[in-house]
Amino acid sequence: MILFVNGSPHRDGRTAQMAADLLAGLDYETLDLVDYRIEPLYSERAVGDQFEQVLARLLDADVIVLGTPVYWHSLGALPRTLLERMYGAPSVELAGRRLAFFTQGDQPRAEPGMGATTYTITRFAGLYGLDLIGTAFGAGDLPALRKAIEAAV
Repeated sequence: MILFVNGSPHRDGRTAQMAADLLAGLDYETLDLVDYRIEPLYSERAVGDQFEQVLARLLDADVIVLGTPVYWHSLGALPRTLLERMYGAPSVELAGRRLAFFTQGDQPRAEPGMGATTYTITRFAGLYGLDLIGTAFGAGDLPALRKAIEAAV
């Protein structure tokens, strides 16, 4: 199963539209991070926290497609909070799944923040045993990412 994780605060915004273009004709589900309350905690539980629900959806996926708008030269707050929350979580067993990543925004490719974003996603994939099958920094990179996703399913 392909799971698109929408890291935008806008359910039907440009990030979601890019995912729809990227995944057109493929069978996929969407998880809008904005619909979940994920507390920025590592070892505590806050009342109403929904991290475990998000994690369960990730664990059900074979291919995870993470899309994020670029705010302040890097990942948006929603996916950043998810990644930070996963760090050290004992129940995170994502090994063997494939990860595709894309950004949406008007950032230039050479911007230093994209290097930091690439590093973050690469380290995240490595730490959790995910196979990073491709990245796209804008709509122009989507065709190559589409091919990688098709090869992974």
